[in-house]
Amino acid sequence: MSEIINNLFDFISSKSLEKERGKNVGFTNKKFVDLSTKSREIDKVPPSELFIDVMNISGQFLHEKMDELGNANWLKSELTRPSFDHFSIAYKNQVFSILIDIRDENGTSFLPPEFLKRQLVESEKNNLIPCLFPVIVGNMDASTAKILDNSNWNLFNSISGDSIIPEKLASDKKIEMSQWELHNFAIMQMRFMLKEKGFKIVSFQNVIGVDPQIWFVDLDGKNSWIVVRCSDIKTDDLVEITRRCFKYNGYLAKFDFLSNNPDKKIYRGDRIGVDFKGFEKIHTFV
Repeated sequence: MSEIINNLFDFISSKSLEKERGKNVGFTNKKFVDLSTKSREIDKVPPSELFIDVMNISGQFLHEKMDELGNANWLKSELTRPSFDHFSIAYKNQVFSILIDIRDENGTSFLPPEFLKRQLVESEKNNLIPCLFPVIVGNMDASTAKILDNSNWNLFNSISGDSIIPEKLASDKKIEMSQWELHNFAIMQMRFMLKEKGFKIVSFQNVIGVDPQIWFVDLDGKNSWIVVRCSDIKTDDLVEITRRCFKYNGYLAKFDFLSNNPDKKIYRGDRIGVDFKGFEKIHTFV
């Protein structure tokens, strides 16, 4: 199936702030690891009720700002694990990677340093602008949550601490899309197609180097996984993924993105071609 996508962000649900409820577990004393290509380990600690509530407050605030600006789009608005950020927003030629930074009334941050390191590593790789979104919470009670700077976007550069105003940083200058952006877009396309066909999506994640990308329930009611790629995948990698997920049915979904530019590069906001031939079953658990 081939089609032309007018805007890479058209398929993104701008209002999809799903709640991923977990036990009320604190996260400040847990050790997390960098999700760079050198590590396949992931964080498995479920988010606290406090964090879920603050994330929803933060998402609603950002969504209102996006509506005011116009033409800003969610690349990520749902809580996924593993991940290197909590939200991702695209505006013109810039992509903003956002971490929610819960702080107490004295300004002490509860954001694990490993989270910040993870964000900075991936932002540098993929030409993203790393941001913190500070929220002041008294007595660890979400009902007291206050946006630090509600006069602007409440975004601050994760390195310098400078205020981030998307409309001042974005322009019409051409910036090539990163591998993570294409990878994320392919996963979103696959999720969109699964939902259209009536499949239940159990979970998904978009960190390059962590597989599989999507878990879903097939029409027979069986849990299954999908490896999503917009580039070639080595046979050895598929064998390893299948070995780790052996007790479940597995599929491979392959996307090819085609540029209409003379230099064959794909730029943010471009009109591009999408070639998708469906997903093939690569493993059956009997």
